[in-house]
Amino acid sequence: MLMARDREGRWVYAPHMTEEQTVTSYYCPQCGRPLMFKKGSRTIGHFAHFPNEACERTFSEGETKEHIAGKMQLYEWFQRYVEKVELEPFLPTLSQRPDLLIGRIPIEFQCSQISLTLLQRRTTTYRQHGYEPLWILMTPQRFQGRERVTSCRMTQFQYHFLLNDGDEKQLITYDPVRERFTYVTLLYHIQGMNYIVSIKHVPLDDQTIPFADVRVTERERFEGKHLYDQKRKEYVYRSVRYNRRGVQHPLLRSCYEMRLSPFHLPHWMGQPVPHSDAFSEHDLEWQVTWYYYVSTRTREEQHALFEQLSPRQRLAVQQYMKRLSKNEARTAQKVAIDFQS
Repeated sequence: MLMARDREGRWVYAPHMTEEQTVTSYYCPQCGRPLMFKKGSRTIGHFAHFPNEACERTFSEGETKEHIAGKMQLYEWFQRYVEKVELEPFLPTLSQRPDLLIGRIPIEFQCSQISLTLLQRRTTTYRQHGYEPLWILMTPQRFQGRERVTSCRMTQFQYHFLLNDGDEKQLITYDPVRERFTYVTLLYHIQGMNYIVSIKHVPLDDQTIPFADVRVTERERFEGKHLYDQKRKEYVYRSVRYNRRGVQHPLLRSCYEMRLSPFHLPHWMGQPVPHSDAFSEHDLEWQVTWYYYVSTRTREEQHALFEQLSPRQRLAVQQYMKRLSKNEARTAQKVAIDFQS
């Protein structure tokens, strides 16, 4: 922990302690037990309980140096812009201690992966008591390095931290080693948890409040679409070359029924659209399968299938149909149904 109380009950911030202050006794603000001050050549100054005397509930000992450093950096950075920032405040009604607290906004710098159940329970507890938590994930290794447009696999844990910006999503993380925020944007869904992403970095000193609005450039969209098309071709090749499902393969079956070569599909089959990650299948597969189904079924059957989709799958289908150009829409006129009605 970075904050403790001295004998007079005054708050003491460990990273700013002088040599004379280190010989004084300090106490845990939660349980009142004595604390020891720890600092080394590779360790930021902080307080810790003596062995076997840690708080039983809300303070977890053994914080990583990255977590301590990130918490300290964010605390000092927020102080530049916000009048009152509390570090490690104990919220008795919740029995929780966020890393930072600004008004009714608890800020959690999450370095380790915890279960989604625990994450959701803590978020729910905050909201039930009138708090709106802000979770900041420590930058995963796969998003470090140079700025680039690339493909990556995102974990369910990382996906939970995505922020919605209209029809687009972004992930904002923080790297305490390099002292910078990382923005993961673009997020063209391919299949499952695989995406085409754009990775950008914003140094801590350049960050603003509200957080900088890092937009995807046209060049990044062009590079992302080019990489997306490459992945689309690779998927077709694998589907044909390594098919083990025979005629039951959804993509190949739909292509056969429509007398289309999987290697020469229209470019508007297999497009990145918002909410397409609601489907676990490859974008090309669900879009071709959907197109085949609605082109061979009655209007009533089409709407019946549409009603069976999840809300986000419906949004993805609607967005896909809207993406067809006027020429493509004329080609697909008989299936371009207005599902908004």
